[in-house]
Amino acid sequence: MTRTAEVDEALALLGSAVAQAEAGGSRFWLAELYRRKAELLLLQGDAEADVIAALEKSIAIAAEQSAVPFLVSTYQTLQSSGLAPELLSRYRDRVERAKSALEPGAALIVNPESAVRH
Repeated sequence: MTRTAEVDEALALLGSAVAQAEAGGSRFWLAELYRRKAELLLLQGDAEADVIAALEKSIAIAAEQSAVPFLVSTYQTLQSSGLAPELLSRYRDRVERAKSALEPGAALIVNPESAVRH
């Protein structure tokens, strides 16, 4: 299988996972799914607008959920991509505040869905 075919397959799987999460209301991993989608789109050389849209969606979801690790990792992916400096500046303060608000030893992510399934 060629690299392009592997990326296409991974994008299809991510698309399915995103659709299931959105349809079922299980949004916990959506920010990470969109970040991974953006990384695959970058590998594939897709349009910058598609990459930026996926990263923006990831950042917005992570910020909405106060999911600091997802917020920071998406922000770092955006930084390393070299795309959308306006998006970087829009979220810079929010990312820095989120990182500085963490207390040492505090849980970075609390999955609200895990309690529901047990």
